[in-house]
This record gives sequence, structure tokens and C-alpha cells, in this order.
Amino acid sequence: MQRVVIIDPDFEQLGGHNITANEVIAAHTKAPLDIVCSSGLPEEFILEGATVRPVLPFNSYEAHQRSTSLSRKVRTQFQKLLRRKPGPQSDETGFGVELLRVFRSMDISAHDALIVHTGSAVVLNAIMDALDGVSEADWPDLHFRQLRPLENMSYERTAHRRLQRMQGLGKLFMYAETNSFAAKLATLGYDRREIELVEFSDISRPLNSRPDPEAEFEVAMLGTVRTEKGHGQLVSIARSYRAIVERQGGPPMKLLIQTGAVKNRKLYRTMLDDLGEAGINFELAGEDTGLAGHWTCLQRCHAVIMPYDHRRYVERGSGIGIDAVAHARPLVVAGNSTLEEYIRNGNGIAANGDRQMAEALHDIAMNYAGFADNALELAKVFRKQQMQNALFKRLNASAS
Repeated sequence: MQRVVIIDPDFEQLGGHNITANEVIAAHTKAPLDIVCSSGLPEEFILEGATVRPVLPFNSYEAHQRSTSLSRKVRTQFQKLLRRKPGPQSDETGFGVELLRVFRSMDISAHDALIVHTGSAVVLNAIMDALDGVSEADWPDLHFRQLRPLENMSYERTAHRRLQRMQGLGKLFMYAETNSFAAKLATLGYDRREIELVEFSDISRPLNSRPDPEAEFEVAMLGTVRTEKGHGQLVSIARSYRAIVERQGGPPMKLLIQTGAVKNRKLYRTMLDDLGEAGINFELAGEDTGLAGHWTCLQRCHAVIMPYDHRRYVERGSGIGIDAVAHARPLVVAGNSTLEEYIRNGNGIAANGDRQMAEALHDIAMNYAGFADNALELAKVFRKQQMQNALFKRLNASAS
């Protein structure tokens, strides 16, 4: 293999788990690594030894393709009236031109492997636009790691029809973080039997077990501050937990909050004010700590809570859930969501509603040794499977 090329145009906006995935991929492939990402990438995200290939910010391309799609829809209706055929989809002023420029500068070839984190239709169309400028015999392998939910736009349907050309050439490899993602890909015409589940975490970090939380039960809330993540529910959950302890006994809870990027500053400030007014014991690892705060909280905590909006997690996975599993931390997650896929072999509880989540946390605190042992055994299995996952095998087989 000549090189591994990661295509992640909105790298610094997604943050967290894509960065972890890049670190893991870099550690497990022997080939040189290039990252195609937005210009202005923060230095802390640049992997040692990787070559960064900057492109213009991705949002402008997405806006361009959406507006082009809408205008094309109107134009198509007009052409139907005139009984003319609509013209082909074009991304002449968009991300495809940028990718083609990068591909040509790298002399992309059949010996390379592209890994696509951000599987939006805009990126897929751009990749196919770029590959149209490369001889088919020189097309690299394409490893497609994520899919964004479809919004039924015409350019999305076009993207997947074009992408399936690569499947016919044996150049396309499909992955998913959840079974629901895999099922979604199958509805787009891909063979479900060829879609493999892969989950990434930094397993170079050692496993550590926490003792029973006799004096204090430390619960981590990790990741980007967004409404869908349930930060606004923390006060209610903590109050319910405190009420349960007052009735039934048990260790008091301390929240460890690592915010990552703050996408909703109003929610963030309200959360801090409400926690303070309610007298909730919490410690903040703020946004300035970046990934360091994430790993610190994960190593320190007894358990991880994920009170996410289950309506937003019907297909997608969560890097937080994957990291909790890989690092042997019991979990409390939102029920009726894909997050339940991270509850395996007694390592945690799925719950609906603030009171039920508080009860689940109390159950873990009072029976911590059993949950922790189950989480530890699951982490060992996860780490062994990650070392053998299909993406790593393909990358390393090509490099040898």
C-alpha cells in the first residue's frame, strides 16, 4: 500500500470520536497517513507523522450543493414541461474539485486506501466527482465508515447510485458502528452481508478498575454540549438520585462533567447555574481541556451516564458509549435507542426518564462489584475484537 488517506472535511467541527478513530487507524497501519481536512485545523488534532492536506471549510460546499439540488429540482420541472432531459449532477465549484486537486497532488492510485469518516452525500458526490478525473484502473479502495441520515434530497440518491459503481469493481468496503446503521445502508442497495461492524477506541490506554464507591459515586457525563445529549436533565437526575439515597441509603453521587466542544452555550450556562443552585456536587473538566479532560474523567469515574434523546439515536452510534465499553466503565443509557447496543453482558442499564436513570445509577452503585466485573470482561473482549477488525486487517494486509 502506498498510503492511507483519511477524508474528514469537517474534522475540527465533529471533534471527539473521529479524532480518536484517526489515532487508532494511525497506530494500526504501517502505511503513510494523509488527512484531508478543513484548513485551520487546530494543532492538537494533528497526528504525529501524518501529512495534512487542507481544503476549504466544508460548510460552504454543503450549502452550495443543497441550493444546487433545490434549484435543479425547479429546473427539472421546467424541463419536463419543455420535454427536455435534465442535465447531469455537477459539483464544478464545490468540494469535488478540491478533492481532485488533492488527489492529483498526491498521485492517487489503486495502491492507496481512502477512509471516509463523514459519509454525507455531499462528500460522496465529491469523491465520485474527483474519481471521475482519475482513470478507473487507478481508483483506490474506499472504506466507508459512516452514514448520515438521509433527508431525501436528490443529490443523496445520486450519491449512492454513483458509489455503487465502486462496489461492482470490488473497491468498496462498508462499515457501521451500529446494527441500525448497517440496516440503513442495506436499504440503499448495499449488501448487508458485506457491511461489517467496527468500533474504535484508544485501547493503548490501560484498563483500570475502580473500588466500590463507598464514600462517593463518581459518574461521568462526557462529550459535546448539545440539547440532544441531555445536559439539561442532569439536575433532575441528580436530585432523584439524592432522594433515593435519602430513602434507601447508598453513596452520594458526584458528577464529573467533561464538555468537549460547547455547541450550545446557553444550555451550558443554564446547566452550570442549575447545578449550583440545586447544591449538586460536580466537577467540571471544561472545553479547554479537550481530549485530555475526556480521558481523565473516563479513568476517574465509576460509571458513565448517557441521557441522550432516543429520537436522535435510532441509527447512529456514540463514541462515548464505545469508549465506556472499551475502558470497562458501567453505563446508564437512554432506552429505545441504538445506545442499548453498548449494554452487553450485564455491564449497564438502559432506562427511560430522569427518575429511572437515577434508579439505574443507584442500582449500579449498590451492586458495583458485579457491574464492574462484567464491564471489565466485556472490555477485554472489545479490545481483542478491535485488534482483529476488518478495516485493520485489510489495511495491514495491503501494507505487508
